[in-house]
Order: sequence, then structure tokens, then C-alpha cells
Amino acid sequence: MDSLRPTATAAPAEIKLVSTVRRLALLFALVVVIALPGGYFGLKYSSLIEHVETVAQVKAGAINALVDANPELWMYQLQLMEEFLLRYPLSLANDRAIIRDAAGNVLLTVGAPPDAPVLVRSAPVYDSGRIVGEVEITHTYHEEVFGTLVVALLGLLLGALVYATLLILPLRALRRMDVALVQETTALRAAEEQFRGLVEQSIAGIYIIQDGKFAYVNPRFAEIRGFANADELIGHDPLPLLAEKDRATIIENQRRLLAGEVRSINYDFIALRKDASEVEVGVSGTRATYQGRPAIIGMMQDVTEKKRAEEQIQHYLQQLETAFMSTVEVATNLSEMRDPYTAGHARRVGEIAVAIGTELGFDARRQEGLRVAGYLHDIGKISVPTEILSKPGKLGLIEFQLIQGHAQAGYDVLKDVEFPWPVAQVALQHHERIDGSGYPQGLKGDAILFEARILAVADVIEAMSSHRPYRPGLGIDKALAEIERGRGSVFDPVVADACLKLFREQGYQLPA
Repeated sequence: MDSLRPTATAAPAEIKLVSTVRRLALLFALVVVIALPGGYFGLKYSSLIEHVETVAQVKAGAINALVDANPELWMYQLQLMEEFLLRYPLSLANDRAIIRDAAGNVLLTVGAPPDAPVLVRSAPVYDSGRIVGEVEITHTYHEEVFGTLVVALLGLLLGALVYATLLILPLRALRRMDVALVQETTALRAAEEQFRGLVEQSIAGIYIIQDGKFAYVNPRFAEIRGFANADELIGHDPLPLLAEKDRATIIENQRRLLAGEVRSINYDFIALRKDASEVEVGVSGTRATYQGRPAIIGMMQDVTEKKRAEEQIQHYLQQLETAFMSTVEVATNLSEMRDPYTAGHARRVGEIAVAIGTELGFDARRQEGLRVAGYLHDIGKISVPTEILSKPGKLGLIEFQLIQGHAQAGYDVLKDVEFPWPVAQVALQHHERIDGSGYPQGLKGDAILFEARILAVADVIEAMSSHRPYRPGLGIDKALAEIERGRGSVFDPVVADACLKLFREQGYQLPA
């Protein structure tokens, strides 16, 4: 280490630089040592809080169902409550659960007390809007504390390594500066020779135009224009070698460059070869100084094959888009095969959403995102039993909760697919309402994606207008009346107005 320290002959600027680097290295090392364990514990603890709160809410929800069935006797159903706590609808695992009545008396305890330190969360049990008890969940975060200590140790080691590395490297760099300066001078001379060789052997045509004539062209430029030797072009006017229809444009482009109106310019045109045959070329030109006087330096490429390749790529892209939409339709059809009463629902919702989006001024790409989101918004229903989807009577509480779970299930299916649109989020939020009365998250207002607000309206329009196992179709008039009634409360007013205008003023018809 001593050999790397600056000597007494070091320049003051170098010594100051080394001192600054040392301070920065120490600061960065301290940030690593503090931030790693702090960030790790924060993430783990917040995740644990969410887990324990979710378990408490889910268990309380199960007990609520028992209260609804036995308003006065539920607190005596100890065996059933114990079964709910242990297994339904989530396993209790290593947590401890306690059920208390409204007075705080313990009715039932399941599980042993976890090791300290512990996190405790509770959720109320309701009977007709009145709190009659609570479910309390206790969970240890001993593992999180131990993990934080391990991360802190690793952070300490990493901080020391970072400090040592950042301290040594600048000192070595100073030793290399003098050597590098000599090497750069030598390399510059070599680069000049190399540059000349690259220009002469470049696969792109390079030219210099000065005083309206070619002052220089490289061999590739001569080859593109059909000349055997570059010397055949030097000193000649380039205009006769241009197609008549492009000459005025090229003259104007050269004038703008030389006048300083633009720094550089790119364009394509038809050039004439020595034998008068045509070749499509692309040019990039810039104003420069050549031998002390203004000139235009540019590069030329034969783009005939490039144009053909671009057309082929565009064709392939169209094929991919067709295949993509076909795949989306297959996924939609597979979902709807489980629920024949709603066959075509997703496709019709998608088309209605696109029509509303068009009315709102969405461009073609955003409209396509609405269509895909509409086709896939109910994909989560594959997780719902068929007998519940097609049940003709009224759903029970648990059955309705299972139906509501299709939004989250759809998000879980779609979240890892890299769509160019927020399809997974729209599937998650299409039952949210702007007043917070929707599900699964109870989002309000602008917290709901605009596309999800559009899909919510389209979904209601299609669902109310179509037949269902539990009722006949209500017709478009009642569906529009429902949108009008919920405008500004449950439905976005801008989306609702666009929908009403679409059907009532523009005569839009429901898709078949």
C-alpha cells in the first residue's frame, strides 16, 4: 500500500484528487453498510405485515360467514371455528390465532405462541354491521431479524471491499497518466494512418463536394456509381449523375448545408450509374471545412436491398400481429368454453371498448390494447368452478367471493406476459368503481387505469344486454340507463358520456 501513496513530488491537483476520492470511497462504503441491511429488513418486515394482515382478514371473513349463519350461536361453534382457523380458506401454518368476543374475552386459541419478537394483527368480526368479536393473528419475525444480521455482515464486508477498491484504483491511475500520454501520442499517429485506410476500404461510399464538384470520393463510392476508378469522378459535377426528378431537391439540400441552415441532412434519391442505369441510394451529408474552405462531406449507401428487406420485415410484422391476435382469441375461446352462457362476451366487450376509445380519440395502437384487454379481461374465470359460473339461482356468499376472485386470478395469469399495454392491470381493475365500491382493491378515481374505467363501462353494457343463466337479457336501453345513473359516481363521467353519445347519437349497435 505504501508504494501506491503519492510522493512529495506529486502535483497539488493530484494530491487533492486522491483526497477527494478517499472521502468518496468512505462515503460510498458507509452507504453500502447502512443501506443493505436497512433495505432488506424494511422489505421483509413490510411483506410480513401484509401477510399477517391478510391472514387475519381472511380468517375473520370465514368467521363472518359462520356469524351470518348462526347470529346468536356462532361463539359456541368452537370446533368449526378451530377448523376455519387451521385450514379454511388459508392454512394457519406456524401462526397463533385467537378469537375474542366483543368484550375482549378469549373464545378460542389455536397454535402455540411464536418465538419473540412477534408481530400481532387483528381483524373484526361483524354481525349486521356491528362488531361482535375479532380474530387476532400472532407471527414471529425472528427469521427476518436473523436475516438482517446476516445481510449487515455481508454489507460490512462489501463496504470494506468497495472502500479498498476505490482507494487503490485512482492511485494506480495517476501512475499510468504519464505513460498513457506517451501512448496516446503514438496512437494518434497510428490512428491517422488507420483512418485513411478505413476511409479507402469502407463499405460505405464517402465523398467530398466543394465548389460544386467532387473533391474526393473513396473506392466504394465509385463502385456504387458504376465507375472502375475513383479518379474518374474527382473534379466532375455530380448533377448529371442524378435522376431528373431528384435534382432540384438535392440542389436545395446542398444549398441549405452550405448556408448553415442545417448542420446535417439525410435523404434518399435515385442516382445514375456510369452506364445510365438507376440505383436507389441513401445519403447523410454535413457541412465541413476541407483544405480551409467550406465543403460538404457525406456518406452514401446502396439501399436497394435495405428497402426490399424493410418491406419483408413489415410483412413478417403483420404476420406476427395476426398470430398474436389469434393466440389471444384462442385463450378467450378456451375460457368461454367453460361458460357457454357467456360465449362471445369477452370479444363483444373488447369491441365496445374499442368503439368508446375511438370516440375518446385513442390512436390505433391504444385501441388495439383495449381490444386485447377486452378479450382477456375475464380469463381469470378459469379458476372458478363451472357449476358456479352457470348456476341459475342466487349465489351464496362464498360462491360470490369465488366469482370476485376472477379479477385477481386473471392478473396472476397475465402479469408475466410482456404485453405492450397494461393488460394485466386492466384485468385486475375492470370491476373497480370510481367511488371505491368496486373490487378487488377498492380503488377510487384516477387510481384506476383509464383503460380499466373504459372496460368497466363496456362490461356492464354487454352483460346487461345479454342473456345470463339467472336472468334474460335486459336490453341496451336499460344498460344505457344504468350507465347514465352511475355517471360520476361509479362510472367515469368522461367514459360514460362517450358511451352514451356513441349509442344514442351515432347509432352504434352492439356487436353480434
